[in-house]
Amino acid sequence: MPRGLAHPDEDIYVRPSAKLVARVWDDCGEHAVLERWFWLGKWTLQRLAVEGRAEARKAMGAAPIRGYHRSTTPEQEAQAVAAVLRLGTIDAACAALGLHYTTVRRALTEAGVQPPRVDRRAVALRSAATRRARRAA
Repeated sequence: MPRGLAHPDEDIYVRPSAKLVARVWDDCGEHAVLERWFWLGKWTLQRLAVEGRAEARKAMGAAPIRGYHRSTTPEQEAQAVAAVLRLGTIDAACAALGLHYTTVRRALTEAGVQPPRVDRRAVALRSAATRRARRAA
């Protein structure tokens, strides 16, 4: 049986591209976006619109817009990305540079670098050791 006939919802409720959401939001307004993709939340659509505008600026060759409340400079963020690539983990880069985890993670995302995968076993062992230490105290 063709996929379209077996699960029609899969063809109807398709996640839109970020550029499309941004274009519709800017041309027609927020209500048009919320009505068109009603199954997605408002905050998801807003995030997609922001990402779409950033992609459009990047495609035109314009500099990315930085928030005015940033505590880091572009040079510090470039150092953070380099530290993550060199050290292998975001935590190690945070400790080496004295930056917050989310700051380094955002710098990676904006640079287009895939964040390194976290070893879940190591995290579980650390959290178990922390629990044991807290129980003992």
